[in-house]
Amino acid sequence: MTGRGPSRILFLEPVAERGGAEVVLLSLLHHLDRTRFEPHVALLADGPLVGELEGLASVHVFPYHRVRQVTATLSAIRGLCALGKRREIDGLHTQGTKTHLYGGVVRVLTGVPELWHVYDPPPERPGVIDRVVTRLPADAVVFISESPLRAFGALMDTARAEVVYPGIDPGPAPDPGLLATV
Repeated sequence: MTGRGPSRILFLEPVAERGGAEVVLLSLLHHLDRTRFEPHVALLADGPLVGELEGLASVHVFPYHRVRQVTATLSAIRGLCALGKRREIDGLHTQGTKTHLYGGVVRVLTGVPELWHVYDPPPERPGVIDRVVTRLPADAVVFISESPLRAFGALMDTARAEVVYPGIDPGPAPDPGLLATV
């Protein structure tokens, strides 16, 4: 919490479609303590996830583009910096390599602390983007399992990184009567 109320967290998502990381984000947002945290989500594309996020967070959609479209990428980074300033964001949460590319630069330009949440290992043959991204600073790095932690260890210092296994909301338990019929 800050002196002005709940800490404002900006969750940065590369896509606006439901995948594994997005299921975890939705679960987190459903259970987030709103007395302590005010969630904002920035999506780097428009899509069905926008509707699922409504009522769970303040949603900000940026136009879809490829990272190699340098002008669009820089525009998105400028927009994220402006959003952070306008909404007085206290922390960034990036999921994956692409969002850390954006979030790491936003962190450098604004000083807003970033937690980089890594879901997938890098490709067997890391490209230029993978090498650039792993050199961008993050205040904390969390891996979802030992596998991506080991894989990224070849590209970056992971000594201070943590492994936190993702939790999901399993939903309500089935009706015991239904189970008895099976």
